[in-house]
Amino acid sequence: MNRALFIVVTIFPIVSLIIFFTVLQERNGDRANLKLKHIDEEALKWLAVYMPPSFAVLVHSCRNPTVSSLVEQLLAYRSSKDELVVIVIQHCWHKETMRRLKSFGNRIYLIQGPEIILPHEYVETAYNHFWAFNLTFHNLRFESAVVMNDSLKISPDFQSYFEFTMELLRNDLSVWCVSGYNGNGEKYFVDSTKPYTLYRTEFFSGVAWMILKEKWREFGTKEWPKVYFQDWIRQQTVARTLACIRPELSRVKFISDNNGLSASYKEMEAHQDIFLYNFIEDPPKPNLVEFEKQNYDRELIRKILESIDSLDYLTENQFTPVKMIYENEEDFTDIAKELGIKSNLEHGVPMNSYKGIVTTMFQSRRIYIIPSYIGKIQTELFGYK
Repeated sequence: MNRALFIVVTIFPIVSLIIFFTVLQERNGDRANLKLKHIDEEALKWLAVYMPPSFAVLVHSCRNPTVSSLVEQLLAYRSSKDELVVIVIQHCWHKETMRRLKSFGNRIYLIQGPEIILPHEYVETAYNHFWAFNLTFHNLRFESAVVMNDSLKISPDFQSYFEFTMELLRNDLSVWCVSGYNGNGEKYFVDSTKPYTLYRTEFFSGVAWMILKEKWREFGTKEWPKVYFQDWIRQQTVARTLACIRPELSRVKFISDNNGLSASYKEMEAHQDIFLYNFIEDPPKPNLVEFEKQNYDRELIRKILESIDSLDYLTENQFTPVKMIYENEEDFTDIAKELGIKSNLEHGVPMNSYKGIVTTMFQSRRIYIIPSYIGKIQTELFGYK
């Protein structure tokens, strides 16, 4: 009796998981012949054949009627339909959400997500993102896409920001994505006068991010994970020393909505006041050469070396940049909590960090939180003392 119970309790679940992942692998394997279930077949055919050079905004939605607010903003702020195509993938057949999305007619492309039941929401999320990327880059042949969830609002220059940074994404092989989100972007921690200040970071926020088709091919078509795809991306990009570009001022912000796909982020958002860049005027833009790896690295080190030690900052001009040094993760957590910024680390990478360096603002002063091995960073990673 005990032997039979042991087999049922231990062996059966393992066999079930093996069967499930085998079926999932078969579903994922036939990428070239992916069958799409969508709302408007003729519109989708037109989109795939006649679409001019542009990028797509790919909105993942489920049981969330308020996604219509995001869609309204995307349509209101885009310069033309030919330059920014809005694709909404409805992963759940939710009547009210579908009714509101259908009301936009041919101004958006509304696509029904794959009808597949998976045993866990994280498995389902990974599969849905794989499916959506394959749809966007393989079937519809877009060269780039901005991925968003349904619980966001955007800045008026959302399209302009991603069009501007796309050039850097295409030309710098060390950059694999562009994010429109600053996770430490509360108004107290940013310089609101510099909307086009950009930063390199090894932290992947997973919020409103752009990726190119060739990077998707490099990451997704060979190794895409069956679960926890954002953690997998973080591991891959850190291992390959790749960076994302993120803004000083966020171009997206979470809204208070318990039904959206961004629920895991809203817990974090509940005690934040992310500053959303909200001006229609198009400010002067910097030369993107500044943010290419070699130039960016040298300038970052120069600024850190010219900053003053945190122990001396009270005696200096209040606008003089300050550096704060941490020895380990516990030290970093203490400093972050003291300042009020995010103290969490993902796979050992602090929010917004680049080579372990976190750049933020505090009381109108630029702060560099740097690891104690900064000398090693200078010589080994940046190539000079």
